[in-house]
Amino acid sequence: MRFAPRLPSELGKLSNQHTLSLYHTRKFHSTMPLVVPEVNSGDKNEWLNKLAGKTITEGTSDVTSFAKKDLPESHRILKPGDMRTMDYKPERLNVHLDDKGTVHDVNFG
Repeated sequence: MRFAPRLPSELGKLSNQHTLSLYHTRKFHSTMPLVVPEVNSGDKNEWLNKLAGKTITEGTSDVTSFAKKDLPESHRILKPGDMRTMDYKPERLNVHLDDKGTVHDVNFG
């Protein structure tokens, strides 16, 4: 037997057994996004090959640097100790820099 949701003021009128059954029959859904490697935009290895060991510059790309304008529209550059949001955006490229400002890793999210 399934009980209809009740207001907190009505819960006091129910027996303990009925109160417990109200809470145990509710279904909770996760809000975490589905992550499927082949579906997520971009390729981590491709970007890591392009960026690893380079610095990110405002100018043009060359052998030792990579221009910000050539990164995907949705990106963020993360330096050690930087504050960052915990929101997950599968299309966003995260570029991780080391203490010297050189790219050492990338990921999407």
